[in-house]
Amino acid sequence: MFILDFKAGRRKAFAHGFLKGMASPAMLYHRESLPDLPKVTQIKAPSYPIGEALSGDWVRIGNDLKTVIGKHGKTK
Repeated sequence: MFILDFKAGRRKAFAHGFLKGMASPAMLYHRESLPDLPKVTQIKAPSYPIGEALSGDWVRIGNDLKTVIGKHGKTK
């Protein structure tokens, strides 16, 4: 119902919009059922102290940089 066809020509797009506009008063009382949502799993962040979390992040960033430099070599 609400899907747009972006490949439609100007005339077809105009006719589609015009007809939807004419039907808009009837659409006030129209309902569509919502799709079923997948089950959402909540993830809780670990409760590390801020300093420990930041130092761990910097260690991982440094290891990533070493890996990239090792693969591509040192250039200016």
